[in-house]
Amino acid sequence: MRVSLADARGYLSKLDPAGRLLWRKDLGAGEGVIASALAVDAAGNAYLTLRDYGDDNAREGSYLRKYGPGGQVLWQREASDPTDLGDVVVTADGGVYVTAFESSGRSPLLKYDQGGTLVWEVALPQDGLNDVAVAVGGGAVYVGANTGDDIKLYRYDEGGALVWERTIPALYYAETRDVTADANGNAYLTGYTDPTDMYTEPGDDTLDFFVRKYTPAGGVAWTYKPRLAYTNEQAYRLEARTNGEIYVVGSADSKVNGQNFGADDAFLVRLDGAGKKVWSR
Repeated sequence: MRVSLADARGYLSKLDPAGRLLWRKDLGAGEGVIASALAVDAAGNAYLTLRDYGDDNAREGSYLRKYGPGGQVLWQREASDPTDLGDVVVTADGGVYVTAFESSGRSPLLKYDQGGTLVWEVALPQDGLNDVAVAVGGGAVYVGANTGDDIKLYRYDEGGALVWERTIPALYYAETRDVTADANGNAYLTGYTDPTDMYTEPGDDTLDFFVRKYTPAGGVAWTYKPRLAYTNEQAYRLEARTNGEIYVVGSADSKVNGQNFGADDAFLVRLDGAGKKVWSR
């Protein structure tokens, strides 16, 4: 899950199921600390990627940091400068996968073990990628990204070998925002696309979000498109609890379920295993 902290000084907080604050940790002493992504394992450990822009007392750098359930820092790994760390996901067996971006345009994918040792690093097939997200499921590692012209989905095995890649060409404009995977190894990709392409009606100059499901072999199982006329919808986050329970979060500038509360409203949509809408809120 990718997150962003707007404050110059960032914090990580833990709440109990009732929403009560258990603890809050200062992320750093720099003039600007930005958290990029957060993942939590079954034991309650938290893995955070962050960028510290430094001051007189703190050196600028990008870090992967592991917190214990009580908020203690268990370990921290610094990326080689100049590298920004992005998305992070952790598997049940303790594998930690992290995306990164180098100033040269190279986009590495890194795997650490639960003790913070780097297991392997591979470069994604194309430089200059944006909005790089990573997901794992069913022994597969998926990376979704934008090239500036197209949307890419890559599948790797747990050893870092590229299995296949798929492209969604943008007839005018398209962006991916998130990728997730279920326990069977199916991948789900979400984002939004310009109205002049296949997802919208001619003359409807608005953005439309989509969710596309890929099988482990790389085939397209289905694509969900709401086709809301004259409405800008953008999807940002996606989660597949099972291969029949998929949730997508985004925003729309028109009516959601027949009502609009302002310029842009947030929405939550649940899809079933066939890519049909179960409900929206």
